[in-house]
Amino acid sequence: MRQNDIVLGKPPTQNGKMKKKKRTTVTVSQSCTNCGEDAYVWRSQPLIFGKHPAGNMLLSFAILMAGASVSRVLLIFRHMGLSANSVRSFFYHQRHFLFPTIIHYWENYRLKLVEQLKNMKDVIWCGDGRFDFMGHSAKYGAYTMFCCSLMKIVHFEIVQANEAGSSTHTELEETKRYFSFLTMLGITITMFISDRNRSVAKWIREHSPRTKHFYDIWHVARTITKKYA
Repeated sequence: MRQNDIVLGKPPTQNGKMKKKKRTTVTVSQSCTNCGEDAYVWRSQPLIFGKHPAGNMLLSFAILMAGASVSRVLLIFRHMGLSANSVRSFFYHQRHFLFPTIIHYWENYRLKLVEQLKNMKDVIWCGDGRFDFMGHSAKYGAYTMFCCSLMKIVHFEIVQANEAGSSTHTELEETKRYFSFLTMLGITITMFISDRNRSVAKWIREHSPRTKHFYDIWHVARTITKKYA
């Protein structure tokens, strides 16, 4: 049996044995040459849901968690002669298994944080937004809500620019959404720190008067530095 046969996916037979591969897994089937019955099947890795090899799923998960380009990772494997997933398999795993699992874990994790916050007083919150492109051509904006008392991220909102009217109003729309989300969970925001976004400051002043709003000292210091430069 040649090692290249497995790498290239050839299913050669020898003494009633057949080897075949499926992405990163190798299956060896042993059969009786006289009666034709399968006597033994060996797999290099277990199956998930009785169908999907665990190594294929873990490879897709590792690529996703690394934030790497799946096409470039698979290109490296191809140059090294390694068996790996296809791009189509990666997106199939991502859509049907990885994303649902990550979302389920995140929601349970956030629920535990919320239950912990309900028993705390004078909780300090801070938030800031980030866009996929700089300037006024951004299409998506992600706003992260950070609890300074727990030193953990509790919530985040992703808004498309056309939902808010334009990219300049995206941060205000995200602020409205996470304030509404935390209020729905029974959490009152008594102290909030943000950048010097005037529309956000005005909305908090008018719609959440009990919230003490402060500006982040880093943004204030940067503005002062620019004026004196």
